[in-house]
Amino acid sequence: MAEDASRMYVMNLSSRELFAIDPSTGAELATRQVPLSPHGCAAAGDVRPFAVTVEGASVYVGLTCTAQSTGNAAELRAYVYRADPGTLAFSSAPVFQASLNYPRTNAVGTTSAAWQPWTATYPTLGPLAPQVFAQPLLTQIVFDRGNLVLGIRDRFADQTAVALPSNPREAALLTGSGAGDVLRACAVGPGAWTLESNGRCGTDGAGAQGTGAGPGGAELYVDDNSATGDEATSGSLANIPGTRSLVVGASSATPGSSLTTNSLRWLNANGGTYDKAYQIGDSLLPSVAAAAGVGGIAVLCDAAPIEIGNRVWRDEVGNGIQDAGEPGIGGVTVQLWSTGAGAALVGTAITSGDGSFRFNSTVSEAATGSGDSVGGGLRPSSGFQVRIPFEGPNTVALAGTYLTVKDATASSGSDVRDSDAAAKGAYAAIDVATGIAGRSSHDLDVGFARPVTIGNLVWNDQDNNGLVGATEAGIPDVTVKLLDAHGAQISV
Repeated sequence: MAEDASRMYVMNLSSRELFAIDPSTGAELATRQVPLSPHGCAAAGDVRPFAVTVEGASVYVGLTCTAQSTGNAAELRAYVYRADPGTLAFSSAPVFQASLNYPRTNAVGTTSAAWQPWTATYPTLGPLAPQVFAQPLLTQIVFDRGNLVLGIRDRFADQTAVALPSNPREAALLTGSGAGDVLRACAVGPGAWTLESNGRCGTDGAGAQGTGAGPGGAELYVDDNSATGDEATSGSLANIPGTRSLVVGASSATPGSSLTTNSLRWLNANGGTYDKAYQIGDSLLPSVAAAAGVGGIAVLCDAAPIEIGNRVWRDEVGNGIQDAGEPGIGGVTVQLWSTGAGAALVGTAITSGDGSFRFNSTVSEAATGSGDSVGGGLRPSSGFQVRIPFEGPNTVALAGTYLTVKDATASSGSDVRDSDAAAKGAYAAIDVATGIAGRSSHDLDVGFARPVTIGNLVWNDQDNNGLVGATEAGIPDVTVKLLDAHGAQISV
């Protein structure tokens, strides 16, 4: 999914095409054939795409050279291409590629987990032999601090099924055990990565080296095993943002445990070691649990918080603009109302001493004059109204003031210093449309001015001394005009 949720990217495994789809309507926005002749793959038919992920402003697609047409394991490779998120045009060459013909040890017992060329024919493994014939498929790509992590699924676990207990051939038809893998490629420059080697990738990796299992002689993610073999993952991955945890699908809960569960396992990105696990289910038949039962993994994090607010101030000159030295008004109750059908009060804040206030999408401290809202009623991509009652809770704080002019600087395109509220009955109001998650706005200001009056007395100065004498009377019905600096009349 695109970061702004405007597009969903889908791989058609049959036609080997990448699609961009409108997630709301299902409309096809773009489509593109994946590259079918990457370097090192003998036949276009051997190129199998699967993995699709979005990182920054790019879409990344994972392809596997299956070597199915030649049966030559030396041709097994993983490729990562970059695609334009709008047109889906692919990079002219892979941004990363790696051989999958690296050494692997055992999947079940002493049965080799070595990656094999793809086959459509069930292999003859012996009536009582563990059912392992590992065939690689790059199904997941995740990014960890700019590094690539690749989830390799074992296709053999998707090709097989378990027989009923009444079937005398059950021993030969047990579900194929999945022997997937997790590989790490560390960033060596902008848009460039290199595959882990001998259990290390840059500064990452802490396991034993020279074990004979993994690219360069050892693997970085050392705790992807089970009690019966060294490979127990299903090719599904998820990176938890802000942590060093990689969640992988596995056919056993903990390293060294038996193949009796489908589980999620947390591996540490620094050392590749086990942190914790969650068992999803159990099986009476170990062979069923050994299959690649865990598919895609999605991390459901809370939406990034949002916040709106700013300042209630004393507009000393009544021009609707915050001029230098004009103070804030503390102790003013500010309300947040939802709009539309069922409009309701969803948050309250009391301005701090400098007049500031804030409403946010998380629960905040009580409204004691800190400026923070109560209740966390704000939501992204929604309509709200900020209200300041003229009386009630604000009878004292706003006594002797009136709401200043709205949008005094609108013509200049600036909304930083002016007042944004309009009078609506018994309160001042600002209509607000919040942005997407993570997008905050602190430009909602409300000014209150004090009424200004001038004038006094027109009188009959009988002794012509310029002073109002005790017996000198005022003169009624005299028209008095107020003129501006240019001589234009302001009021009568």
